Order: sequence, then C-alpha cells, then structure tokens
Amino acid sequence: MEEKVCELWQMYRQGASYMRALHLPETVRQNVRFYEGDQWAPPTQATKNMPRPVVNMVKFVCRNKRAKLVLTPVKLLYKCESNPALGERFTRFADFMLREMHMKEMDSRAIKDGLLKGSYCYHFYWDADYLGLSGSRGAVRCELIDPLHVYFANPREPDEQKQAWIMIASRVPLSSVLEMADEDVDRELILPDEDAEGVLEPEGAKLCTLLTRYFRVGDEVYCERAVKGTMVTKAYSLAPVEYVGKGASAVELKHHKATLYPVVFGSYEEREDSIYGISEAESIIPNQRIMNHILGMEALAIQNIAWGKYVVRKDALKGQQISNEPGEVLVDYSSEGNGIRKLEQHGMSGLPISFVNNLADLTRSVTGASEVMTGDNFLNLSGAAIAQLQAQANQPIEEQRERFWRVKERQGQVLAQLCKLYYATKEWYDETAGAEPAREVFVADDYLDVDMGVSVQACTGASSSTASDVQLLENLFARGAIDAVTFVKAYPEEALFDKERILRLVGEYTDRMQAPVADSVDKVTLPAV
Repeated sequence: MEEKVCELWQMYRQGASYMRALHLPETVRQNVRFYEGDQWAPPTQATKNMPRPVVNMVKFVCRNKRAKLVLTPVKLLYKCESNPALGERFTRFADFMLREMHMKEMDSRAIKDGLLKGSYCYHFYWDADYLGLSGSRGAVRCELIDPLHVYFANPREPDEQKQAWIMIASRVPLSSVLEMADEDVDRELILPDEDAEGVLEPEGAKLCTLLTRYFRVGDEVYCERAVKGTMVTKAYSLAPVEYVGKGASAVELKHHKATLYPVVFGSYEEREDSIYGISEAESIIPNQRIMNHILGMEALAIQNIAWGKYVVRKDALKGQQISNEPGEVLVDYSSEGNGIRKLEQHGMSGLPISFVNNLADLTRSVTGASEVMTGDNFLNLSGAAIAQLQAQANQPIEEQRERFWRVKERQGQVLAQLCKLYYATKEWYDETAGAEPAREVFVADDYLDVDMGVSVQACTGASSSTASDVQLLENLFARGAIDAVTFVKAYPEEALFDKERILRLVGEYTDRMQAPVADSVDKVTLPAV
C-alpha cells in the first residue's frame, strides 16, 4: 500500500510540475485578481504616493464574451437508429436531468473559468445523499473543478478520454475523508496536511489533500483515492455491482460497464501541444497595466495642480498653515507685502489621455469586444443594419462557441453512461408533453440490449431574450392562438413579480366567464283561475 501511495503522489507532483513549467498557477492568480479589480501591485518607491484608478477593461471584455457564449441555448439530442423512439425519449429525460442539475448556471460559471483560467472541468459523480422525487435517495450530480487541480497522464493529449489516467486533487475536511475510507484502512495514517499552493484557508481547519484517480483496466473505468499517508479507498469499478444469490453462491452481476471517464475537460483557446487552454484575460493585462498607470499619473498631476504649491518668503506666514479651504484668509507679514504667492504650474499634455483612449479602442477591437458587439452607439441605424453588423462582429467568437458545443456533446455521452449505470429506475417529469408535465419513469433495462448508437448534438435555437419571448406571446394571444391561462403560464418568470397569484386570478376570471348565465328575472307562479 505504501508503494501505491508513493506512486500516486509522484503522479500528482509531476502534474503540478508541468503546470508550473507553463506558469499556469501565477498566471491564473493574476487573471483572477485583475478581473476582481485588484490591479495594482504592491507600491514601489515611485508609485507609493500615486492615485490608483482602475478602469476594468479585463472584466468588461470577459463579461461580454461570457454573455455571447452562453446566449445561444444548447440542447442535447440523442439518436438511436434501431429504435428512434428510445433516442427521443432519452433526449427528454436528459433535458430533465440537466435542469435538475442546474446545468445552465454551471455552464455560465464554466465559461468564466475558461475566460480567466484558460480551461474548465466538469466532474460527474453519484451523490448518495441527494433526496430526489418521491423521496428516492441518490442522484447523478455534476460539479465544476478548478482546472489547476486536474492532472493528466499525458497533458499533451487534448482529448481527456484518451488519457491513461485522470487525477483530481481536492482539499477535503478530515472527517469526510475518514467517513469515505475503507474499513481496513489505518485511520491513524489519515492526517491533515498543508496546501502546497498556499491558498488561504480558515485558521485551524483540518483539511487533507485528497487525490482521486480515474484509470482504465482494459476498457473499464476504475477509481481510487489516497491522502499523503495512506490509500483511502482501493480501486473499484464505477459500475455498481449487484449480487444474485446469497453467501458463497452469490454471483456478481453488472448490467452496464463504465467505459468513459466521468470528467469532461474543455479549453477556451487551444494552447499548442497542451490540453490546458489559453485564457482571454492574460492578453489584456499588459494593456490594462499601461492604462492604469497613465491614468494614475494624470490623476496625480491634476491633484497637484488643483492643490497648488506656494512660494513663501521667510517670516511671511509667522506660523500660519495653508489649508486651501474655501474663503481662507492669510496675512502677509513680509516687509514688502508680496511674500506669499502661488507657484505657476502647467497641466499635463492631452497626449496621455488620447493614448489611453486609443489603446482602449484597440484592445476592444482586437479582443472582439467592439462597440458593435456590445451594442453601443447604434444611433441612426435600422434594425436590419444593426443585425448585419452584429452578425459580422460575432464571427470571431464562433470558434469558441463551436468548441464549447463539442464539450457539451461529450457531456451528453458521459451523462448517458452514468444514467444507465446508476438508475435502475428514475422518476422524472416530461415538460414537453403538454400544458402540465407528465410523470415518466426511466428504466435502465430498456437500454440494456439496445444499441443506442447515441449521437449527441449541440443544437442552436433562438437566442434567449425575455423581450422577444414576450412579443411572441403577445402576438399569439392577440391572434387567439392561445388563451389567457396559457399566456400567463408561458410568460417569462423574471418579467413577473408574483406569477402564481396572477395565474390564479386569471383562472378564476376564466371560470366565471365560462359558467352558465342564470335567469335575470325570477319566475312568478300565477294562481290558477
């Protein structure tokens, strides 16, 4: 066991050494600092008295790129040539699973990782404690892993599924490690350790660096975990095992086999001969430094001129302090009466500010965050002209979008595998069935003997926009294509404060209008003649 632990930690150190050779840790930390507005290094002798303005071009460009990349909705489509109905059914089931995992929000965070860190990493796993529908326990979940904590057997291979192994290093509380450890593990060897990267951690926190390694035996994926002192879990298959029979006669049975790593790794911009990508922020930072420094010098010059300097003859003030307060009166005690005068100063040239403006415009142009892309200065242009300009401006970002869609395809393949592995049955709701979601049950055995031939595609739809959705709904309602209840149900959630109350009131009004009208005049029974 000690040899195995040493082997894993040697892999971990080799992966960390490769990252340091690429200067990834310091580059990523710098990118994050600049994005968050911490853009001035510790003051030097020359800049210690200088103002420190920040015009955050890094954040501006990254946020616009992020919005453009996640704006177009993405849908995963599964196809099965032998049984198309199964593929369509699994597509709807996967759509439910992705919503349950809040994948849209996770995709946005992943794009941010790519913009600042060059890469992003999804990790799928089985959460035994998750409480699902009808009180069922356990669910397939997904989490984002910092790309600096993911290591590969061959970091020059860009496809994670072709790796001999993938390792994830995470800081985990000591109690959690003890809980997941195998029964035969010596718990005295599981001890807290210090983070080698020097990341800020709570004082007194008992954390361990846990190494989780995925690897293949033949074509099947296995997993093992270790801390610095010992193995935590011995190698086990990702595929759950069912035992048929009892005692010594029990037979091990696996319905499915895990052949894909539960890790999906993507890069924002491809780095030559490396799986780790290039971030958007690192190319903007040199320009950002120049802009901040020039603006700081300009602010200091204006400050000095506004405050002013005085030339004072000896004994002209006699202890008076010049404070520059409005209405301040000074007495000139000099014999000639001109012992106090303000020093004539000249402001800075307009060239530095002009240079900053030109540099900002050039940065926006080169990074693709031009005024056309961000929607600025569209005065006196028709809608068609604006659409054409924006289509042309979006061309450079199409490459990143296509790369992200390929990552989504690989996500879909991993999700399909894990659903077949871990769900014998899974209750879900099909929201495409009609006005009300239909209750469905996913059965893994339906896919056991069927060659899924899953083809996962990232498909573009209409751009998500509350304004366009509202306009479409209003047109349909005006034409009588939908009723008032359907109109309110489909109305965007973010555009209504209390959608449930409005829906209830509309439903009550509709019921009253559809009720039979009572006679307005009471019937009178006349006496018989």
